[in-house]
Formats: sequence, C-alpha cells, structure tokens
Amino acid sequence: MKRLPVIVKLEPREVIRGKSQVSLKIKNIGEEEIETLEIGLFSLDQSLLEVQDSLKWLSNIHPGETAVIPYDISAFSTTKVHIKIFGYLGDERFSWQSPAIRLKVGDEVAQLDTLLIQGDAKQKVGRRVEVETTIRGLKPDSKVRLDYWVNLPNGVFTQLGETGIDINEESLLKSKMEFTPESEGLYTVYAYLYDGIRQIDRDIDKVLITKY
Repeated sequence: MKRLPVIVKLEPREVIRGKSQVSLKIKNIGEEEIETLEIGLFSLDQSLLEVQDSLKWLSNIHPGETAVIPYDISAFSTTKVHIKIFGYLGDERFSWQSPAIRLKVGDEVAQLDTLLIQGDAKQKVGRRVEVETTIRGLKPDSKVRLDYWVNLPNGVFTQLGETGIDINEESLLKSKMEFTPESEGLYTVYAYLYDGIRQIDRDIDKVLITKY
C-alpha cells in the first residue's frame, strides 16, 4: 500500500470550549482521480475532546481539487487529534496518516510541549528510567500542577508523582520524574497538566523493558 498523494490541513487549530467545528482540507496533488475515500478524524483523549461522526466518506477528488470535510466537535481542553485517510487510484488502495496534531482549546495558562522518556526505546529491568517533560507558559504569573502516571505491563495504572510549577508567559520549564521497572514489557507513561482541578493538557510516551 502506497501513500495517498494528498496535502491535508486541519483548520482551525484553535477552538473555543464547548461545541464547535473544524474542517479537513484535502488536496489531490497527484495526476489521477482519487476515489472511494474513507476519512477519519480521531481524538487521542475523548475525555477532553469528542469528534462527532469520526469517519466520513467521499466519492472522489479530482487532480488539483481540494475537498473540505467538516467535523462537529465537543471540546473541553487542549488535546491532540489524528487523521487517517484511505482511497483508491484505479484498482490500487492508498493510505495517508498524520502524526498527532495539537488542537488548542480555550485560553490556557500553559501547555505541554514534549514528554520524552530518556535513553533508548528498549531499556532493562531494574535500571532507572528517566522521564522529562517540557512545559510552555502562555500567561504571566501562573501556577500549574504536573501529574505523572504509568501503565504497567500487567495493566495496573499507578501514580509516579506530582509537582507544582510556577510559570510565566513564553517561558519553557523542564520537569523530570524517574521510576525503576521491576518486570519486562511495555510501559506507557502519562503526564497530565492541571490548572487548579481542571486538566488542560496531556501527553504520553512508551518504553519497552527487557531482561537482557
């Protein structure tokens, strides 16, 4: 399966809290008509943002043509979305997928720029794993709380710790957290950013732990 010959834009990238609408603009940059398109817009955290009717279908897009696909959303806080598109060029099926795309909701005091597990994608049982988060300030003299959790290979979801952070507009601060894995398997680390009791952002990263 080859990549679909398209340029895809999500607009707008900032919305108000509550119900609103975003659109996918899909331009056919190839020389052939794309037919029987399946187009999906998916929230990576449905507790923060819901997309109504995530999957939509389009009969065709001619070469050079731009199709506009509207989506109704209900948004509570900033999160990320993901786009998937499938289509046909003649008898051959094509696909296109986006990376995670930040959709800003409301006027927040800060956001998570990155959550990164330091070191290799594969690490060893019994060795300390370091997690680093970068927080960007969006308003002056703000205080936020960063809460770390990890989903263990056995399915247990446990808190790693939390920290309060004083942050100013346009400042970048780094926060670190560590844990020592006791068994092999896939560990998923979550960072939740709070303004008071309200979650305003979230990010995840994963690491595979092996015995050897």
